[in-house]
Amino acid sequence: MKKFSILTLYLVSFLVIFGCSNVSDSESKVDAELTDSVSTTFPLDIIDGYGKTFTFEKSPERIIVIDSAAVEILYDLGAEDRILATHDFVNYPPLVTEVPRIGNAFALNYEKIVSLEPDLIYIFFDGPYEDLVALDIPVLYIESPTTLEGVAERIKLWGTIINKKNAGEKSSNDFLQSLSKIESKISDVESFPSVYHDVSPDWWTSGSGTLAYEMFDRLKARNIFDDIEGWSQVSVEQIVDRNPQFVLSVYPEGREMLLTTEALRSVDAIRNQKILTIEGDLIAIEGPRLINGMTTIAEFLYPDIYRE
Repeated sequence: MKKFSILTLYLVSFLVIFGCSNVSDSESKVDAELTDSVSTTFPLDIIDGYGKTFTFEKSPERIIVIDSAAVEILYDLGAEDRILATHDFVNYPPLVTEVPRIGNAFALNYEKIVSLEPDLIYIFFDGPYEDLVALDIPVLYIESPTTLEGVAERIKLWGTIINKKNAGEKSSNDFLQSLSKIESKISDVESFPSVYHDVSPDWWTSGSGTLAYEMFDRLKARNIFDDIEGWSQVSVEQIVDRNPQFVLSVYPEGREMLLTTEALRSVDAIRNQKILTIEGDLIAIEGPRLINGMTTIAEFLYPDIYRE
């Protein structure tokens, strides 16, 4: 973890620009590949983030994927060989360390992108769109989903694009079934525990309209900053005033910082040490691992239910 000032710059910028379950085991991937007899019909038309029609004449084979979620989905579908390069922030699955990098959201290496000769560039933020289109390479821009059902649909879409429709359907259905099991397990919960989502050391948090917000809502937890839209910096005084019962912190130093901040000592979550440190990607990257994140949070909020 970098120093706080650098961490905040990257983390908050990542959340604002990027929006940013287990990966299926190898056996299920093989099964999906063996039974993937449903082919995509090409040309394939889809609607991009601008509402325009993007046409695939054939399934792309050499994709530069500037999106952590799409990288995880492609690995999940057994199509990691299609990933030609990705951005600097991608760190999962572990094998992705071998994939070439073409810079980050703030500084893409356009010369390297051209030299790799991709047949598709995929992005989920529109900042570099015009510059990438100017390279005369097909660029597909689609915004990140902000709902869990949207994540399932995105998995299915990638299955269609890479001509692995059965694998996409299976992964999407597995995601939704796992989500349903979590919701069923907590269906009798009547109280809505209040939660503070601790995003960075200088009090950034999530509000409504974010995927994290929906995850909390589906877990019957109330985000104490549900009156805020998107991502925002708040004050210690606001946290104290809203007095959360639980805190979810997504950076390693979070727990210690929260417990040693004198002004927070009266907050229920701090007094009772109800603080969960969770890998931020598990509730930020719009892919299959969101189920892991939801399960971890559910176990934290409702330990008695999960001990049964």
